[in-house]
Amino acid sequence: MTEKGDHAAAVNEWKELLKKDSSDINSWKGLADALSKAGYIERANQCLQRVEALRDMSKEEKQIGENEEIENVISATK
Repeated sequence: MTEKGDHAAAVNEWKELLKKDSSDINSWKGLADALSKAGYIERANQCLQRVEALRDMSKEEKQIGENEEIENVISATK
């Protein structure tokens, strides 16, 4: 929709996708792009901040998973 210039429809489509999965980084980026093209720069920036927060959470979860795996390996060797 954004490519066709119908930014309002694109914004609505991205919002619908986010209702299904609010942790989808690509949907947040798409919404940011559509909002930016529609002239809502501040809202677009808020979406990009959400992208960064989700990336940080993902990194933390990955680190926690790796730490648990290391602990399991250590425990198994005792």
